[in-house]
This record gives sequence, C-alpha cells and structure tokens, in this order.
Amino acid sequence: MKLSKYLIKYEKNNSLLLLNGATVKPILVNKGKNVILESLNDVNKIKVKDERLFNFLLHHNIIVDDEEEENYKRGNNECKKIKLVLQDSFYEKHLMSRNGMSLYLLLSQGCNLGCVYCFNGEITYQKSKNLMMRDEVAYKGIDKLSRTIAPNGKLEIVFFGGEPLLNWNLAKKVILFCEEKIKKQSKININYHLTSNLTILPFDLIDWATKYKMTFLCDIDGDEDLHNITRPYKSGKGSYKTTTKNIRKLSDAGLQVALRATVTSFNMNHINEVSKVHKELGGSGSAFVAVNAINSDENILGRSLLPDPDTVAHGLKELVQNNIWDKEKIFPLNEFIKKIKPYERNIWSCGAPLGNTPVLDINGDIYACIYLVGIKKYKLGNIFSNQEYPNREVIKNMMEIIDIDNSQACKNCILRYICGGGCPVGRLTIKGNPQADEEVVKYTYDIACKVNKAMIEESLWYYAEKGLSFVDSRKNAFSCP
Repeated sequence: MKLSKYLIKYEKNNSLLLLNGATVKPILVNKGKNVILESLNDVNKIKVKDERLFNFLLHHNIIVDDEEEENYKRGNNECKKIKLVLQDSFYEKHLMSRNGMSLYLLLSQGCNLGCVYCFNGEITYQKSKNLMMRDEVAYKGIDKLSRTIAPNGKLEIVFFGGEPLLNWNLAKKVILFCEEKIKKQSKININYHLTSNLTILPFDLIDWATKYKMTFLCDIDGDEDLHNITRPYKSGKGSYKTTTKNIRKLSDAGLQVALRATVTSFNMNHINEVSKVHKELGGSGSAFVAVNAINSDENILGRSLLPDPDTVAHGLKELVQNNIWDKEKIFPLNEFIKKIKPYERNIWSCGAPLGNTPVLDINGDIYACIYLVGIKKYKLGNIFSNQEYPNREVIKNMMEIIDIDNSQACKNCILRYICGGGCPVGRLTIKGNPQADEEVVKYTYDIACKVNKAMIEESLWYYAEKGLSFVDSRKNAFSCP
C-alpha cells in the first residue's frame, strides 16, 4: 500500500483538506491536522498504530494499492466511450439526441464599439461592412439544429454579434418563429439570452424580454475610467455612462443581467473593485474572463494587453474570500463548483466539439465556439450544404487538441482530471499558428493553469466548509466529514 500519487493537500488556518485528485473524495480535518500530516510520512506504520485511521484513508483513496494508476486510467466510462468510438453509432446518437444546446446567432457581424481587445477580426467578420443576418439563415439554422435535441430537451437561443441589438428586428422574428413553430414541432424547451454592450436600448426591448424571460450578459470592465479605456465607441468616446444607465433600466424591470469583465493589464489589479461595480449596478452575477491572446483573424493582440496570470489568480482568490458575492454567482468559480464530482474525470473541459455551443454566422457557416468563428479549420459545416454536418475530421482534430491526456504541459499535474485544462480556446487558437511565439504560448497555458488551480482550491474549500454533499453515482452520496 502507498500514498496516492494524486494526493492533494490544502491547508487553511488550522484545517487540512485531503483528497485524491483522481477520485475526489475529500477529507476535512479540523482538529489534529499535524498528527494526520505526520502519519502520512509512513503509510506502513498507520495500519499498525491506528487501523481505523488507515481504513478511513483507504476508503477515501488517500492510501491506495499498487494498481491505482491502472484503475484510474479506465476513468469515466462515458468519456471513454466518446473518446474511443467517434466513428460509430454512439456518436451519431449523441449528435441527434442531445439533452441541450446553446445556439449562438450572429445577428450582426458589425459593432458600434471599438473595444481594444475585440476577438472579432477585421477580415473574418468583415466588420467595416456591418453585415446583418438574413431571416432565412436564422430560421433554417434553428430548424436544422433544433432537430438534434431530444424531446423535452433544452434549446437556448443566444443573440450574439458583433452587436446583436443592431439587428433587433430579426431577434424578435426569431422569438416568434421559435414560439410558433419550433416549440410545437419539436417539443423542446426554449430560452432566450442576449449578449450585448447595451449601449442601445430599443423602446420595446424590456417588454419583449419580460414576456419571454430573456436573460442578458454585458461587459463592464471596471469603474468609468477603466471601462472607457477598454470599451470606447469607435469615435473614442467612453461608453460607460450609456451602458450602465441601460443596465439599471433592465435590472429595475426585474430582468437578469449578468455582468462580466474581460481581464487585461488595465484592470487585473482591480478585480475586487470591478466586482463591487457589478454588484452596485444590480448585476445577477459577476464574471471574469482573461483576454485571449489571438483574435478570429488568428492575429496576436497587443502583448501589452495581456494580464499577468499570477496577478489574475490572486485577485480571483481574494474576490472569493472577501464574500462580495455568493460564491455560486462568481465565474469561473461557479463552473468548478458544478463540475467537481467524485469519480468524474474531466478529460475535456468543453462541450464545443460535441456540438453543444454551435455558432451560426451570417453566411450559414457553423463553428463550434464564438471564439473560433472565421477560423476555417474549425468550421463544422454550412446549413445550406448537403455535406456531412458536423465535419467529423474537424471534431476529431479539436478533441485531440483539448484532450487533457494529450497535454504535455499537464501530464504531471495531480489536478488535471478535476481541471480538464480549462477553456480550450487558447490552445485551439495557438495550435499551428506561426505568430504564436514562446511568450504567447506561455501566457495561454499559464493564464488557464494558474486561474484554474486557484478556483479548484476555492471550490473544494467551499464544499468542505459548507458540509455539502457531492453526488457519487457509483456509491451513496457522501460529504466531507
């Protein structure tokens, strides 16, 4: 018998949190921390001195037998199935009978802002042409993709852009199309969401949003000075006053407006302050997403924009510990709270390659993720084409890239099966990109790794300190003692 090579130890004040990173059955020690730590120095003595403690550590996979590694390689059966049988009927069944999907519609590929970190490339989005989606494209795309959702499944229609409110009339037509046709023919549940800079507020937006229970997401990068640096109008004028005025109007009407900050070198030292702004504005949650280094034209953004990964990770830990928000309302913490389960192996941290977040552009082209629009090697198909959808080779390539077992950078990390590598957009966009030099590659891996490690630790303490139960599908539910 031996200590697990996946052993994770977290210490906070007088408490100790122990778990096996491959099975996630944590032990919380509030008393006798030093005794436990000392006993772990010699596993063979534990059984002789305290058989009860030995069996307890064995039950939680802190102590394991010599077959541990081989057992964990088997991993989660469902992940193994998908991984090994991309070519057979299981995959087809998944594609044509999924439980849910978030379908992003690029209502407009133009925008009225000139954000310094915009991931919509000038070439791929043809932003100067202010292109708008046609009714036919939206209807056909929704009709085609909604047919892949199982009865009683969920379809989330996400109005996206560019700036989708530049094409608000189409959004209303889409809602009526979904309510009057798609719901009846498919027996699925449909929700509506709008991601917008909210510098535009159509006179009837609140009425439609209230009637159809639409939710919103809007970027606020900090106080007025910080926000206006990164999210000005194309003229250079600041957008903060207009955006925040409209956020308050939506919030006062009882609508949910989640607020997000894109983290750059400008606001990386102000995460707590930014989150307080989100709360004061009436946001329903506070999200922080570090800027991706590469846009859809596959060009590198200005390196001076890239935040320091250690600073971002530290700032997010402080935010969680300061209790400005309920922890379930902080992103990305809330994503780890949801995903941490016993015996769950997060081989892929993203469902995009499996078609869970398709993006429909104005030409009817479909991409796996909003950050990949225009990058031809990640194009899954076209709604007007008779060719196979989704393109199997594209999916296989994406899944190989995001598979945590294929990551040399993560191969020795004991947290890798909890983490799954985080959002894979960075890895996908640097792959094969000649502009992605050593500095960009390092930033891409470090920002994901350091933020994920910080949020995983905070998520585990969240469960331990609240005494909440994990759901274990293999055995009875358990909680941290």
